[in-house]
Amino acid sequence: ILGGWMIDHDLWRWIFFMNLPAAAIAIGMAFAGRGDEHLPEVPRPVQWSGATAIAVTFASLTYALIEGAQAGFASVWWAFALAIAGLALLITLERRSETPLLPIELLRSRVFVVANVYTLLVYAALGGATFYLALYLQSGAVGYSPARASLIFLPISMVLFVGAARFGKLADRGGPRAHLNVAPGGRAPAGIS
Repeated sequence: ILGGWMIDHDLWRWIFFMNLPAAAIAIGMAFAGRGDEHLPEVPRPVQWSGATAIAVTFASLTYALIEGAQAGFASVWWAFALAIAGLALLITLERRSETPLLPIELLRSRVFVVANVYTLLVYAALGGATFYLALYLQSGAVGYSPARASLIFLPISMVLFVGAARFGKLADRGGPRAHLNVAPGGRAPAGIS
């Protein structure tokens, strides 16, 4: 809502600073909520090669998708090739590393893989739907201002915020299967118990 108001009043550049107070609160809450942790005697080293491979992969893929939509995907083939090469390098580095960024054992867990792919698809659908709904509400067909269009999302956000906290606790107790069945109105993917 604040973002919509800023756009209405030609203050859109300030939108990039909106998350700073929320980030500061989140960091403060993270430090305040720390419990007794048993830290390892020797901390895991930072895997710079894997981190670099991830950065190259996602940066080149993002560039290819954004520029390809503008100039044509054939003109950015090299960025797609770089993304594929970065991903191949990442997989090679992770398989050989003693301290991988993502332990390979997790990728062998069907529950972990299916739950993460499922979550990716659900949030991709939600993100895409809200993005295009906001554009539609501001189009000539409806004609809402950015601030008014943002008010449409207030009830949705409240339901998601309250529901996520509640269902997270329920899923911790009884597993995610029942909630994944009910939420999208279908059956949970195989492998989720």
